Amino acid sequence: MNKLKNKRNLSAIFFRLEEPTIRQLNDLRTIRVLYGHIRLVIIADSDRQRHVLAAVQAGMHGYIPTLLDPAEFDRAVLTVCKGQVYVPASIANAGIVKEESANKNPEDASKLLSRKQQEVFFLLRSGLTNKEIARKFNVSEAAIKSHNVAIYRKLGALKRADFIHY
Repeated sequence: MNKLKNKRNLSAIFFRLEEPTIRQLNDLRTIRVLYGHIRLVIIADSDRQRHVLAAVQAGMHGYIPTLLDPAEFDRAVLTVCKGQVYVPASIANAGIVKEESANKNPEDASKLLSRKQQEVFFLLRSGLTNKEIARKFNVSEAAIKSHNVAIYRKLGALKRADFIHY
């Protein structure tokens, strides 16, 4: 992820995954938060509804199955590059993907959070406890709780589970 810091000219990154795992999606969410200006797209072998929905909930700008015919694949890439969200027609036509989920904008989160809050946010999302995060930064648990309050307020979250949308 550190390699992305100096890549402000990147507009999109395409990730080739067989089947997206929870860990991979969490990593991609983190990239979305820290580098919100970059559009993220998954190209996957699976076109299962649960994989597509998980990718959209993770804030991906597109989920393109490898099973698509070449013309539709090209349209999918162009859709994402034009700033829209692409999901397979079978999912989009079923009305399963809600517009607000697909357009959650983690760029706002990266603009709203200080660098330290972004670091704490990443560790919270990775499942560390407040105590573990405090040890990592060599600060008190109260200091981490203070960061948490600011992060929750800035992102409009009520609990850690709300971070799944970022």
